[in-house]
Amino acid sequence: MYTSYNIDFDNLDDLEIKCVKHGILVNTEFACFIRKEYLGRDKFNFLKHYVSRIICFDQIKKESEMKFYKPFYLWIKPVPNSNTFKHLLDNYNHLKYNVGKALIMYADDDNKFNKIYFEYDFEPELELFRSAALSCNEEIYNDQLQKAKKLGYFYIYLDMENEVVLEEPKKIDSNNVDIKMEFDVNIYEFLKVDFVTNNINLPEFDSSRLDIFSEDYEEYENYTNF
Repeated sequence: MYTSYNIDFDNLDDLEIKCVKHGILVNTEFACFIRKEYLGRDKFNFLKHYVSRIICFDQIKKESEMKFYKPFYLWIKPVPNSNTFKHLLDNYNHLKYNVGKALIMYADDDNKFNKIYFEYDFEPELELFRSAALSCNEEIYNDQLQKAKKLGYFYIYLDMENEVVLEEPKKIDSNNVDIKMEFDVNIYEFLKVDFVTNNINLPEFDSSRLDIFSEDYEEYENYTNF
């Protein structure tokens, strides 16, 4: 273990597990450390968050990791480019609604992400609808709402509490869903948590420590701000 991270992997409580997962999602160096330290004994599903992190840098070369660890959070920063999202949609069907949420949340003035959304057949999905409402993505909000009214229900593919995609989606009556379109900045701040606990201390990024992660880190040497 690298002593700069004071983590007792055998005795993590629920809060500490949450802190480690969030640390992986926002700190690439820490994500690489977890992969080295935890590969082969991933009882807490840390490595799928590592895969989420490297996707941010448009790194989707390790097909086996993508399929085995099944990343969940694809709406973290830095935001992947359009080609990365399209590649995920074309090749990883189980990530479709994860990508959809990211496209909705980070739609820009050119609507390039909205255009990708409409290229694919997204069903009305509760978390996509919620994301469109809270990010004020009116075009997709209306699309999701109209589809749900036509069917009479929203699907639930994204299990946000358990951080998994449901293979057999649940359904919720659209008449029981009342989410108004109103911007809420908290939808973008879900990762802003205190990563310091009694047993976990995530240090600031230090470029001098890159040598211990050289094998994993060579793709990320040019990043500047997390």
